[in-house]
Amino acid sequence: MSLKEKILSLKNKIDYITQEFLPHKLNTKTTLGITAGTIIMLNSCYKMTEGEVYNKIYEPENSWIFLMPITMHCGKSTITTIVPMYMYDDEDFIIKIRNYDEKGKEKSKTIYLTREQYERINVEDWYIINQNEERFSDNHERRKATREEQKTLEQRTRG
Repeated sequence: MSLKEKILSLKNKIDYITQEFLPHKLNTKTTLGITAGTIIMLNSCYKMTEGEVYNKIYEPENSWIFLMPITMHCGKSTITTIVPMYMYDDEDFIIKIRNYDEKGKEKSKTIYLTREQYERINVEDWYIINQNEERFSDNHERRKATREEQKTLEQRTRG
């Protein structure tokens, strides 16, 4: 059954329930919102808590400057300026783990660790996720570049 068919089936069930058991009829937007929320909730029921480490990745620290256009409107005039933005990404220690849900479908998760945690883990180890310690996304620092940072990065790119 495709996702579209599942949504239509759920919508029909919700329509039936609202007509039979609720004193007022919900409009279509509300019904679709409830349906979408139900699908999202049901799809996120499987929460990965452990799995086999199948990949280890080290990303060295990196910094770069990108140019961000900023548009300002002043009456009928529009002014666009380019502002250099400094990006810094510290070194990352990443593992990828996988496990299987109740239906046998493979699920995977990317986890950012500290250097110490990363060094203790090997590929094919079984890893139990500690929700209080691990990060599940990479953090970047973004701010306006200083003159020194611009010069440093310009020197790096030239040679």
